[in-house]
Amino acid sequence: MERMTEEEVKIAADGIDTLITAAVGGKFHKWEKEPLIRSLYKVARERTPGQVPLTYYAAKGLRDHVKPGDVVLMVTGWYLPHFMSGETDGPPGTAALARAIDLGLGATPVIMTEPKLKDIVEASCRGAGLRVYDRKEALKIPRRVVVETPLHPYMSVEESEKVINQILDDLKPSAVIAVEKGSRSKTGIYHSLWGIDITPLTGKYDRLVEEARRRGIFTIGIGDGGNEIGLGGIRDAIEKDLPVGAKCHCPCGQGVAATTETDSMIVSFVSNWGAYGIEAALAMLLGRTDVIHSAEDEERILRAAAWAGAIASPYGYSGVAVVDQIPEKINVNIVEMLHYMVKAYLVDTEQRKWYQETAKHQADMNTWIKEEYAAWKDK
Repeated sequence: MERMTEEEVKIAADGIDTLITAAVGGKFHKWEKEPLIRSLYKVARERTPGQVPLTYYAAKGLRDHVKPGDVVLMVTGWYLPHFMSGETDGPPGTAALARAIDLGLGATPVIMTEPKLKDIVEASCRGAGLRVYDRKEALKIPRRVVVETPLHPYMSVEESEKVINQILDDLKPSAVIAVEKGSRSKTGIYHSLWGIDITPLTGKYDRLVEEARRRGIFTIGIGDGGNEIGLGGIRDAIEKDLPVGAKCHCPCGQGVAATTETDSMIVSFVSNWGAYGIEAALAMLLGRTDVIHSAEDEERILRAAAWAGAIASPYGYSGVAVVDQIPEKINVNIVEMLHYMVKAYLVDTEQRKWYQETAKHQADMNTWIKEEYAAWKDK
C-alpha cells in the first residue's frame, strides 16, 4: 500500500486529535467558556514541539525510537477511592496500544501496575488478543505482553527508586508510556480528580517515568483531567481551569495538578481514547490498517476489563463496559471512526496516483466521447 507522507499524516492527525478531544458529555466542563478538555488541549498543542497534533508527535516518536526486538515499558491502573477498585479507563487503552506496538513495531510491551490491579490489566490484554507471559518467555515470541507489579504503594521513595533503577537497567526500554496513571502534585501527594489523597493506593510510577526521561528514553503521558503523568507540562493551565487544580479537599489544600512531565503528552476526553489516537496515527505512519484495533476488539477489551472487576468512574458501575460514564457503544464508535479514518486516508493515498493521471484520464474521456458521439450519429 502507498505510504502517506509525514506531512499528510500530520494533517490527518489533526482530525484524530479533534475526535479524541470531543466533549461528548458534561465531564469536567469548564462551564464559563468552553469544555475543560478543549482549553487544556490548546495549551498542550502550543507546548508540543512544532505545535503539531499531539497524536502525530507521540506516534512519530514511537516509530523513530522503537525498533524490532526492543522493550516498551507501559504503566497504568487507577484506584477509585470510593469503591476501592480499579477503573475501566487506562488498562483497555494500554492493552490496545500494546497490541499496536507488538504488531506494528515488533517490540515487547511490558506493563506495570499495582498488585491489586494486575487482574484487570491482564484481562484487558487478553481481550486485545495478547498472551500474558513472564518476562523471560515473552522476549522470545510475538503477540505477547508482560504484566508486572514491582512498585507497591507502601514502598518508600528510596525503596521505589532502587527498584526503578533496576527495572530500567534490566529492561533498557526504548520508550516508556503512561496511560491514566497518577502523578504526584507539588506537595508530593497523589490525588483523585475529586481532590482526595490517594497516596496510600498509588505506586510511585511517576518517578519511574521521570528517571526514564532523565536517561534520554522517549516518554509519553496520556491523561484526561490534569492529575496524570505527562500533564505536568501544562500544570499552570490545570491549576487555572480545573476546579481542584490549585486547591484540593485533602489537608494539603494545594491542588491536584500533576508535576510529572513527558516528552510527548496526550490530552483526551477519555484517556483510553488518547491511546487509541496514537494507534491510529501510528497505523498511518506505518501504512497498515491492522495496527489499530477494531470495534470488535474494543468490545472484547472493555468487557474483559469489566468482568475482571474494573468499574467506571465516578459512580462505580461494575459488570458493564462503561468508561467515565460513557457507555460501551460510544467507546466502540470512537474506535470505529478512528479505524475508518486510517483506512480512508490510506486508501485515498493509494488511489491518488491513479486519480491524478490527468493526461490519461483526458485521453480516455476523449475516446469515450468520440465513441458515444459516433453511436449517437448512427442512430
